[in-house]
Amino acid sequence: MTIKQYIPNLITLGNVICGCLAINSLFTGDYMMVFWYSFIAGWLDLGDGLAARLLNVKSELGKELDSLADMVTFGALPGFIMFHLISESLNGQPEYLAYIGFIVAAASAFRLAKFNLDTRQTSNFIGVPTPANAAFTVGLLLIWHYGNLGLKGLLTTPVLIILSLVSSYLLNSDWMMFSFKMKNFKWQGNEVRYLYLILSIGLIPFVGWSIFGIGFFIYVILSLVFRNKII
Repeated sequence: MTIKQYIPNLITLGNVICGCLAINSLFTGDYMMVFWYSFIAGWLDLGDGLAARLLNVKSELGKELDSLADMVTFGALPGFIMFHLISESLNGQPEYLAYIGFIVAAASAFRLAKFNLDTRQTSNFIGVPTPANAAFTVGLLLIWHYGNLGLKGLLTTPVLIILSLVSSYLLNSDWMMFSFKMKNFKWQGNEVRYLYLILSIGLIPFVGWSIFGIGFFIYVILSLVFRNKII
């Protein structure tokens, strides 16, 4: 292999390292760094594919490595986050309930395995992609520790368990979800993408960090409302 063939894989490995650092930050209580490491990992996840296309060095190794990296950052990390949040919310309830959060990690692994075999998900997604679900769980973490107290009050143990189960289902559902892969920048054909950006950016002054949790629901709702336009 030439040096340029290693570049996308090195970017992918950066994703793995950021995922590990985010998990470590969760363990040490540095929750804002969980956000920043996962944020950087998200860009690296986009960057490895872009680098592979620009350098024309796509490979089966890169494809498999990408899924393994995603399992760390967008699979294991969300599972640990949900375990952490449910543990924090228990207030005397049975501690074993927190382990329900790891269902998210299992569902993410199943989705990533299916994605590698599914040839239909080229321009959009079938089921919620793991990075979107990871952003959702990181958003819940920010709401819990830094966000709106009213929203935090809604995150009771039953609600967090339901969110874990619902997000696990959505990861592997047959619902069509839009991606941000755009053939052009025209409004026509990209209505749902621009509407998502407008709504999300417009809500930031009102909800702050909570947008990373709320944005997930906006994403799912718009995907369902505009499902006939998602092709």
